[in-house]
Amino acid sequence: MRRKDETRQKKDNDIARDTHGIERNARAYYLSGLSHEERGEYANAIRDYDRAISLDPGLAWAYYHRGIAHGGAGHRRKKVEDLRAAARLGLGIAIDMLTVCDRLHKRPKGAKTSL
Repeated sequence: MRRKDETRQKKDNDIARDTHGIERNARAYYLSGLSHEERGEYANAIRDYDRAISLDPGLAWAYYHRGIAHGGAGHRRKKVEDLRAAARLGLGIAIDMLTVCDRLHKRPKGAKTSL
């Protein structure tokens, strides 16, 4: 367990080092968001994706991953909004994800939701 804590601390330190002084870099915030998302830290991921999008509104992958993070945090409506934004920017995987979400939400009550 201690090794896991040390690894997490190292990642946190790496993120802090990598984003220090580059507040105007959308890609840095996007990458930081990915790291938080990977660890299930959805609020932190969403915050970093928000910053990335504010700096580069055309960054489709940031919308996509912010949508995934919103989904992880239980914000279904925001998830769909961000996936739609990513799809409008031409990200094909977002279109695929919206199709899957649409099918899952249209299932009859009591139907299996696992794929």
